[in-house]
Amino acid sequence: MILAALVKRYENQAAEGKIPRQGWSKAKVAFGLRLSESGTIEGIVDLRTEVQSGKRTLLIAKDIEVPEQVKKSSGLVSNFLCENAKYLFGLDDNIKCFEVARKLHQDILSDCNSPTATAVKNFFEKWNLAEQENYHQLQCYTGELKKGALLAFMYDENFAFEDEEIKSAWEKYRRNQTSSLIMQCLITGEISPIARLHPSIKGVKNAQSSGASIISFNANAFESYGRAGEQGLNAPVSEYATFAYTTALNDLLSDSTHVKYFGDMTVAYWAEENSDACQNAFSDFLEAKELSDKTLNAIIEGIQKHNVNYDGVDLNFDNPFYILGLSPNSARLSIRFFLRKTFGEVIKNIAKHYADLKIIKSYFTKSDNIPLWQILAATIPPHAKEKSASPLMAGALVQAVMTGQNYPESLFQNVLHRTKFTHEVTYEQAAIIKAYLTRNKRRIISMALDENSTDKNYILGRIFSVFEDIQNKANPGLNATIKDKYFNAACTTPDRIFPNLHQLSIHHLKKLETGQKIYFEKKIGSLMEKLSPNEESSSILTPEEQGMFILGYYHQTRERYKSKEEREND
Repeated sequence: MILAALVKRYENQAAEGKIPRQGWSKAKVAFGLRLSESGTIEGIVDLRTEVQSGKRTLLIAKDIEVPEQVKKSSGLVSNFLCENAKYLFGLDDNIKCFEVARKLHQDILSDCNSPTATAVKNFFEKWNLAEQENYHQLQCYTGELKKGALLAFMYDENFAFEDEEIKSAWEKYRRNQTSSLIMQCLITGEISPIARLHPSIKGVKNAQSSGASIISFNANAFESYGRAGEQGLNAPVSEYATFAYTTALNDLLSDSTHVKYFGDMTVAYWAEENSDACQNAFSDFLEAKELSDKTLNAIIEGIQKHNVNYDGVDLNFDNPFYILGLSPNSARLSIRFFLRKTFGEVIKNIAKHYADLKIIKSYFTKSDNIPLWQILAATIPPHAKEKSASPLMAGALVQAVMTGQNYPESLFQNVLHRTKFTHEVTYEQAAIIKAYLTRNKRRIISMALDENSTDKNYILGRIFSVFEDIQNKANPGLNATIKDKYFNAACTTPDRIFPNLHQLSIHHLKKLETGQKIYFEKKIGSLMEKLSPNEESSSILTPEEQGMFILGYYHQTRERYKSKEEREND
C-alpha cells in the first residue's frame, strides 16, 4: 500500500513535469567540470549556494536532474557524467575506480560524435592520474572532493547530459540494461522486468548519508520460496515501480515543506490533489504556526460544514492524504507508521488535539498553541544526557494526533516524572497532562481555575499553591520554598504530608498583616470545606490522581499571577 501510494504520487508529479522521468534522478551536484573539445579541463564551476543556518553560513550543493544514479551496495560501479573525484580523477590513487568510470563512458558514448561527447571521451583518454597535482583548481577544492562531492561534466556553459546525442545514447544504454527477470509486479500487477536492487532513500534523519533501503535482502536467511541469492525476487517490484516509488520518496524527503522531524523519526506527507496548498496547511498546523484561537475556531467551524479553508484557499475535505513515518535502522529504514486518510479527517484530528491541549497560559507565553516538537521537549529531563525524546513515544504521539486515538501512556508518565523531578509545572506540561486526562481518561477539565470542582486531588493541588503563596508573602526571597522541599511528596502522598504543611502555614500566617492573614484564612477554609471528611483515600496517589493534583496547583498558581497582572494594569 505504501509503495502503491508513492507510485501514484510519482505519476501525478510526472504528469505536471515536477519530477524526473524514468532513467533520470535528482542529485546534489557541487561542481561543474568544464572541458574543452580536446578533453582538457578548462575550469571548475562552483555550483554551491550560500545558505544561512543560525550564525553559520553553509555552502549547499545544487539539485540537478542527472542520469539515474546507481546504488553502490558493493564492488566498484560508476555513475554516468556525474560522479565523485575517485571515479573521475582517480583521486587518492583510486585507479580501479577511474578505470570503471572510463569503461562506462566509453561504452555509452562509443557511437557519439557531438563536440560534447568528443570532449568527454577525450578526457578519459588523456587524463593522467600522475598529473593531478598540476591542476591548480583541483587543489582548491581538495577537501570537498575527498568528502565525496559530486562533479558533473560540462561543455561550454551546458551540462554534458543536456546534449541530445548523449541523451539518446544514455536512453539506449539504459534500455539494454533492463533485467531479464520477468515476473508479476506486486505494485502494478503487470508482467514486467523485476528490479534486483532498489535505489537508496536519502534524507531520513540519522540514516546513512549515502542512503538506506526500504526493501532489501542481503542474506539467504531473509529469502524464501527457493529464491536464494535472487534478492529483489523475494518482493518482486518492477523496474518501473521501483524507479517511481524511490524517486517520489526522495523528492518528498528533499523538500522541507513535505517533511517534519520528531526525535529520530522523519515524517513525510503529501496529498493526491492540490498537494502544495494541502501540505502548507498541514505543515503550519503541525508547527502551530500563527495558529491563533480565532484561526483554529474558524477551521473547526468549517470542518463541521465539511469544508476546510486555510489562508483564503478552499481545500477539498475528501482529498486523500498520506503520512509516512520513517526511522533509521542500520543500512535499512524502519517504517514507524503509514496513514491514509482524507485531508479533512487529518485536520479535524489535529484541531481536536489542540482543543484537548487548551489551558490557561503562563503570563509570559505568547503562542496560542503548542507545536509537537515542544510537546516532545517537555518530556525530556533538563539534565538528561540524551536530549531527544523516546523514538517509540514520538511515533505513537504523532499517530495519536493524526488519528484522534488515545495519547501514548509514556507521554503522560514522562511529563509526570519531569514535573515531580524539577518541582516546576510549565505551561506545556500542564497542557499535556490536561490533554491526556481529557482524551484517555474521559475527564472534563476546564481551561482555567474550576472553583466548582469537587475532585479531592485537584483541591489539594490548589491548597498547596495557596500554602506556597502564604510562605512567599511571609518570607519573601527564600532560596528554597515548600515547593522545592515538599512538592513531590505532596503530589504522591498528600495525606501524609499535608498535616505538616498546614502547621507550617499557621506559622507563616502569623507573620502577615491582618488583612492578608484574614484573606488567606478564608481561602484555606473555603477549600478545606470542599474536601469530604468521609471520602476514602489511598496512601499513594495513582498517576491519574497525581495529574489532577498538578492541574489544581497550576490553575491556582496561574490565578494568583493573573490577579497580580490585573493589579499592575490598574
